[in-house]
Amino acid sequence: MPFSKPSAFCAALLSGLALMTTPAGAQSACPVNTAAQMPCPQEAWQTVGIEHADRMARLERLSKGRHGFSFFEETVSPSEHGLKDFPADIPVLRVVARQDIFFDSGSDQIRAEAYKLLDIVADSLKQEPPDVALFVAGHTDADGDEDDNIDLGLSRAHAVASALVLRGVYQASIYRVSFGEYMPIAPNDTLRSKAKNRRVEFLFGAKPEALVVDIKRQNVNLCGGDNSECKKQIRIEIEKVSVSRDFENKIIEINNEVKTIEKQPGRSPVEITKARQEVELERTKIPVEIDRQKIYVDLGR
Repeated sequence: MPFSKPSAFCAALLSGLALMTTPAGAQSACPVNTAAQMPCPQEAWQTVGIEHADRMARLERLSKGRHGFSFFEETVSPSEHGLKDFPADIPVLRVVARQDIFFDSGSDQIRAEAYKLLDIVADSLKQEPPDVALFVAGHTDADGDEDDNIDLGLSRAHAVASALVLRGVYQASIYRVSFGEYMPIAPNDTLRSKAKNRRVEFLFGAKPEALVVDIKRQNVNLCGGDNSECKKQIRIEIEKVSVSRDFENKIIEINNEVKTIEKQPGRSPVEITKARQEVELERTKIPVEIDRQKIYVDLGR
C-alpha cells in the first residue's frame, strides 16, 4: 500500500530503533579491540530499519513538486529471505515512476527532463551503506508481442540502471530486470490503464534476496493481451550493472561539468537542456559491464 508520510516514516524509524536491540541468541558484546569510549560496532541487520527510514526521507525529494511518482513499502521476514547472518526483517521500498517521465512512447532513450531525477537517485545511492541493492525494473502494457515487450522493458531498465552507475555509484549493487507485460497494475483495457502499466520501478533493499521475495509477492498475469493463451510459468533474469573504477576520474569530470552547466547564469532553459544533452551523450560512451552471474526468478500463475 502507498505509505502515508508521517506514519510510515515514524514506523520505519521506530522499526530501525527496535532492530538495534539484539535478539535472543545473538552476540551482543563489543569486539575486544573496540577503543574505550567508542560506540560498539553494529552489524548491518541491526541498523537496517534506520537506513530504510533515511532512504525514504532522501527519496521524498523525487515526489516533491512532481507528479507521476508513487511510494510503497513492504517488509520481508527472516523466514522469507532465509539469510542466516541477517536475523532481522528487511524493509523494501518500491518507487514507481510513470514511463513518460523517463521515455517517449516506444523509445528507450532517456528524456532530458529525467536527468535531474536520475541525479537525485544517484546522489541518494551515494549516501547508502555498502552493498545496498537496487533493482531497476521495466514494465510495459500488453500491446504487441510478449517477447518484444520483455525486450523493450529490458532496454529501458538498462538505460536507467546504466545512467545511475555512470553517475559514479559504486557502493550500491544496481540490477536491471524486465517484466514486460506480465506484472500489470491495471487492466489493459483503456488508454489510461495501459499508461499506468508502462512504468519504471526502483526497488531498494538491504539485500537482493529480500527484493526477490517482494517480486514473488506481486500479481502476475501470464495470459496474452486477449486472454486467449496463458503460460504456466516464466523465468525472469536479473543482471547486475556496473562500471569499472578505471573511468572514475572521467565520471567525476562529467559530473562537475553538469554542475557548471546548471549554475551558469544567463542561459535559457533550452540552452541548458542542449548543453546537458551533449554532456550526457559523452557519459553514455563509457562502457557499462553486465555481470555474467544472473539471478533467476520463476513466476507462475
